Amino acid sequence: DGITEAMNAERELFGDDRLAAVLRATHHQTPAEIVAAVLAAVNAFAGDAPQADDMTMVVIKRM
Repeated sequence: DGITEAMNAERELFGDDRLAAVLRATHHQTPAEIVAAVLAAVNAFAGDAPQADDMTMVVIKRM
């Protein structure tokens, strides 16, 4: 929750496509590494722009 709704200074949303790209690139990593990669991508995208929502993630991997 709140990940795809994260906005940058131009009020552009992080969106589903950016999230999907991060998940495709990190699917082989551990859940903790995936969470860290998603947060890093969102933070790089949003920069210092204030956010209107909290960010919640759950990563479950099937082995």
